[in-house]
Amino acid sequence: MSGKRLFDRLRCFEIGNGPRAISAYVALARKHSLDPAHMALAFVTSRPFVTSNIIGATTLVQLKTDIDGCLLKLP
Repeated sequence: MSGKRLFDRLRCFEIGNGPRAISAYVALARKHSLDPAHMALAFVTSRPFVTSNIIGATTLVQLKTDIDGCLLKLP
């Protein structure tokens, strides 16, 4: 993981099978020419039981990414 972190609470995903699962997820997104964040948000939004997709953005670039992901329709 690179870049400055605001929180370290996701560190548990960086041990065990976490890195392998993350790599596989990112590879799947890239295979379909998708941004991994877009794919995640689109998946959550497509679930019939989800009434609100809560996003987290600290910059305008992140907000645009989040909005674009929520508008994406997965086949």
